[in-house]
Amino acid sequence: MFLELQLDDFRIFKNQKILLGKTITAIAGHNATGKSTILGILGNSSELKSKYGTTITDKQFKTEFSELFKGSKNHDKTNGTIGSILYQHPSYPDAMKINLRVTWQKWTPESGEKNRFRILNNWIDSSVSSSRTAKKLPLPSFYLGLSRLYPLGENEEEIIEEKKFKSKLSPDDLKWLLKNYKNILSIDDTIQSISNYEINKKRSGGINTDEYDYLSNSSGQDNLMQILYLLLSFIKLHSTWNENLGPWMGGLLLIDEIDATLHPAAQIRLIDLIYNTSRQFGFQAVFTTHSLQILEYLNKMQQNTQDINIEYFTTANGVLQIKHNPSYEAMENDMLISNFYLTNTKKRIVIYSEDQEARWIIKHLLQEYEDRYQLVDIKLGGESLMALLYNDPEYFKNVLFILDGDKDISSTKYKDLPNRYHNVLFLPGNDGPESLLYTYLSTLPPTHDILSDYFEKGLSLRGFKEMNPLTNSLYQNYSKDREKYKHWFIDNQAMFDDINLMKYWIEDHTCEYQEFKKSFKDKFNIVAGRTRIPKLN
Repeated sequence: MFLELQLDDFRIFKNQKILLGKTITAIAGHNATGKSTILGILGNSSELKSKYGTTITDKQFKTEFSELFKGSKNHDKTNGTIGSILYQHPSYPDAMKINLRVTWQKWTPESGEKNRFRILNNWIDSSVSSSRTAKKLPLPSFYLGLSRLYPLGENEEEIIEEKKFKSKLSPDDLKWLLKNYKNILSIDDTIQSISNYEINKKRSGGINTDEYDYLSNSSGQDNLMQILYLLLSFIKLHSTWNENLGPWMGGLLLIDEIDATLHPAAQIRLIDLIYNTSRQFGFQAVFTTHSLQILEYLNKMQQNTQDINIEYFTTANGVLQIKHNPSYEAMENDMLISNFYLTNTKKRIVIYSEDQEARWIIKHLLQEYEDRYQLVDIKLGGESLMALLYNDPEYFKNVLFILDGDKDISSTKYKDLPNRYHNVLFLPGNDGPESLLYTYLSTLPPTHDILSDYFEKGLSLRGFKEMNPLTNSLYQNYSKDREKYKHWFIDNQAMFDDINLMKYWIEDHTCEYQEFKKSFKDKFNIVAGRTRIPKLN
């Protein structure tokens, strides 16, 4: 298993270390940060002789750096060792160190003498001798570059037909290919056959259905088939490995821009397949990506496994930095060139409540958090709000529901929702917010500060009692008590604001207030964790 790649001085890399996951390593970041270079260097470290096995497309398990990257005589100088690779051989307890050096070699092809830019390995092959060797590690490696995306439809049909090749697909192989192809792309097409073709050094298989043939395959279909062919090649190589050659040593599947041409759902299903396949058959997959969907998904997978590494390349601070397994928030903000604290604090958690009276109280109870939430202007009863959560939990689990204190859902089908999604809480008290306030005002002790502070404005116990919404003639046209209290509240709301009523209520109900605020913070932070919004302290 490859453990790490250290680059001391090569191109943009200055004393940089890339850590490799046991199954998957995702390399992400902006363009021009050297991501593809890493794939080339890793792939160049190993190869498997053809006599020991080839891919389904009958290609050698080999990645040649010089075929992928061109050296610059002005910038890629021969300066000795540029770094090293650590590889853990299954037969030895200690990791093997492979030193890397660059060189310009002269060679004489038929066309004449040329200089060839190469990266050479320098390691001790203890199976042969204790002397150092420049040969590659004897294990399979294969690189899928962006040339795989060359559109099939831009070639003459005659040329494609002339370059068909024979594959090594068994009936079980075909079954595996078609199953995963249809699953990843979420299609139900009736597939009749697979046509193998070669064009521009690219070998792959195209899908034929009763409605179209392989020449009409999209770039996404074509790209996926190449990746599936390679995955199957590693599976078959592992399954047919001759133990006389020694224990299975793993291998490297390298893919540049794995997300290219694939829609988000297909990207995630492909990641699942690669992870499960590499884990089962003992090889490592290393790929570059710009997909935030993939990075978010891998970030979540890391909570349950230590087999996955994310290496994030950034030049946000002027020089290349490699962040090992950073948070998704950090990667998202760097990708989008945004500031976490500026952009995310603007993201507010949405709150649904029953009516404007409830929202008035919520604003006063949660005044210190007013920039962290958004109250939705709706009028729905408690059960109707719970119906939203019940019927569409994927969306509404990221919403906070604050129900009136008199709401009891324990006898309804919604009774388990507060504990299931942890996003439901109740206003203080056992009454509706309007009756709660009236009861508070009408039962104040005669010596209460609010009565003294606002006596000159006509505030008195007698006045509150005379304005009893249940008996006052102003509200007798309303049949329901709740409606009477609501209209009493609306008539007096300006006065409540003027006297800062909720300040006094909070002072007199410290325990209830603190309990509500704690419940709010707890549930806010749960939802914040689900929506990548900073939590409350």
